[in-house]
Amino acid sequence: MIRIPLLKPVVLLAGLSLLMASCQSVNTVTTNNPRRTNVDYSKIDMNPSLKSSIDVQGVLARDVNGLLQAQVTIQNRGVSAKDIQTRFEWFTAQGMQVDASSTVWNTYTIQPGELRSITGTAGNAGAKDFRFAIKPLR
Repeated sequence: MIRIPLLKPVVLLAGLSLLMASCQSVNTVTTNNPRRTNVDYSKIDMNPSLKSSIDVQGVLARDVNGLLQAQVTIQNRGVSAKDIQTRFEWFTAQGMQVDASSTVWNTYTIQPGELRSITGTAGNAGAKDFRFAIKPLR
């Protein structure tokens, strides 16, 4: 039997080269929870009965063609599905509510562990701030 003492180092070097090449070929960023942002709790009006099971993961806002758009990401931390209702309320820069008649409650079922992003867009360019309300479906 012929022994080739360099075979192990060659195989190891080839494997290491492949591993290094695969790590450098793609520019990606991965986080444990990409949805998490700083939460401005002054914009959240949550029914106290939901505070132990529904967690607000993020609150974002942006301007879309002159209208304020908001997104709130919530997660069900409970062990059972939760039926909830949510709505966005829109306010001027001076704190006056904009078109209260257009705020409607939307119904969702959030499964255990589920992350759900809920988005709303103001119907009036005068809206510069918002509040997100969430309550259990009764």
